[in-house]
Amino acid sequence: MLVIQKERDADSVEESSLISFIGDKVAKWWIPERIEVVEQMPISATGKILKSELRKLFPT
Repeated sequence: MLVIQKERDADSVEESSLISFIGDKVAKWWIPERIEVVEQMPISATGKILKSELRKLFPT
């Protein structure tokens, strides 16, 4: 899974377009099975992304 933070004024992007773009750049086993878009990443007080919180938001 790949999680992407959406820019506030960005246009929406199709998941299939992103997977196609990534597929041209990386090996096929690196292509994510799904893509999730969030408005804001969970950030710690030190500015690091809280991966544990992302796992809670998007269980496998």
